Amino acid sequence: MIKKIDPPYIYYIWLLLSLAFFTYSIFYADNFVGKIIIPIITSSIVFFYFLNYSCFIKVFKSEIIIYYLPFKYKRTISTINIHHIAYTKGFYDLINNENPKNRFLPRICYDYIQIHYKSGVKMEIRVNVRTGQFKDLLEYFNHMIRYETYN
Repeated sequence: MIKKIDPPYIYYIWLLLSLAFFTYSIFYADNFVGKIIIPIITSSIVFFYFLNYSCFIKVFKSEIIIYYLPFKYKRTISTINIHHIAYTKGFYDLINNENPKNRFLPRICYDYIQIHYKSGVKMEIRVNVRTGQFKDLLEYFNHMIRYETYN
């Protein structure tokens, strides 16, 4: 493995808050709706808006493996014959002046990796990882492609 990118910190906060919310509702809620339904709905809404497409990314010499959380769904992408890799940020990047792809409601926190192959095929992948690591990963990809160590 050459490089590993971790999911956003909010993933771990979501797990702890969901556990705390379920524990609190079991001990202090008086009815079924308060104990079961409300924590499930709240946890699902937080997951959908902040953690959709959160993943681990592992980079190997000839492939990129993306493990989507929480169920570790795996997606493998070949790095052979890649022309270049670009990205589009979500709505939350306040430093970047580029137009965000998903600028209207609902404003969901994920980015797009755009892989352009030499054959003209374009692949767009949705990911949600830590911002600093994401930019570092893209710089690493473009550096490797520029010097053609993948091909």
